[in-house]
Amino acid sequence: MAFRTCGCLTVVVQPTDMIRRQSLLLGLLALLLFMVGVYQQTAIGFDSRFVLFAQEMLRHGPTFFPTTYGQPYADYSAVTTLFIWLLSLPFGQVNAFSAWLPSAIAGSVIVTLMYRLLAPYSTRWALLSIALLLLTNTFVTETRAVSLDLMLAAVAFSVFYLGYAADQFGAPRRWLLIFALLLLGFGIRGPIGLVVPTGMLCSYFLLNRQWQRLFCFGLLAAGLLVVCVGLLLLLAKISGGPAFMQDVIRMQFMGRMDGSEGASGSLYYFTSSMGNYALAYPLGLLALAAICLTNPREAGPQLRLVLYCAAAGLIVMVGLSIPQAKKPVTCCRCCRWPRSSRRIRFRQREVGCSAHCAA
Repeated sequence: MAFRTCGCLTVVVQPTDMIRRQSLLLGLLALLLFMVGVYQQTAIGFDSRFVLFAQEMLRHGPTFFPTTYGQPYADYSAVTTLFIWLLSLPFGQVNAFSAWLPSAIAGSVIVTLMYRLLAPYSTRWALLSIALLLLTNTFVTETRAVSLDLMLAAVAFSVFYLGYAADQFGAPRRWLLIFALLLLGFGIRGPIGLVVPTGMLCSYFLLNRQWQRLFCFGLLAAGLLVVCVGLLLLLAKISGGPAFMQDVIRMQFMGRMDGSEGASGSLYYFTSSMGNYALAYPLGLLALAAICLTNPREAGPQLRLVLYCAAAGLIVMVGLSIPQAKKPVTCCRCCRWPRSSRRIRFRQREVGCSAHCAA
């Protein structure tokens, strides 16, 4: 364990390998918590749709799009169904355990990365942040369901963490892994699955004034989006012909933008999250308001992380407010940012050391 002295205070900094071990242990414990008792559960509602997709895949083999009674379904690609199919192979059938395990893994990844993000500044506040995360009913509910948005939340958080850790923790800059995660996000959630993590990392580069990385990464991500959309439409044409390709365009693109698949108000995410993501979202807003009112004089790494997280959450909520079709669970990826930020800010006030000592 290493120590750094700042005036009369001694700041304890845990070794990176210890933080990694602790985060993996917490992620494993979270996974066990999410999956305990689900084997005998019955999939209903939205989950039953993906159970049907996976059952069809077990009978007929993998396809580019999930199928219902032999007909391709246009609203999703087959990536999530492939995860369920692979996990169902040892059982020979689809059950609640294999259907919900991908979401539970995504939730455990979020727990792991949240600890790694906060523990270098304060282990106590990292644990408290995870505890409050687990008290968020919507988050826990989504870990015990087929949740494409929770999987995307894990992908987006991973992209943000990789960008932040490379600058702040001296981690290697893993561009190939970041772009692989963007591809995974597109496979899980379509175009929005690539746009959301890209926007979050771009917000970090913007606040850090890393203009070259901002423009290079943004342009490469935009090019990757164009290639992915073209490939998606080509696979749709191969799978079901021109008519099915038009269905994909309508259900995954135009229907969500013009509101033909359902519409909500422009401030839907900003208002509905007060209840859907209590206590995290309301407390996060109060914490950000307190920071703005107190006008802190020291802009150390903890306070900068507050700004990075707030910007990442804000760009997600604003971006998701543009399409007319909105769903409550879609916002789950951004509501953990203000919560973790609040704890770091209070920890900075508690320690009271300068920016270079707290780094």
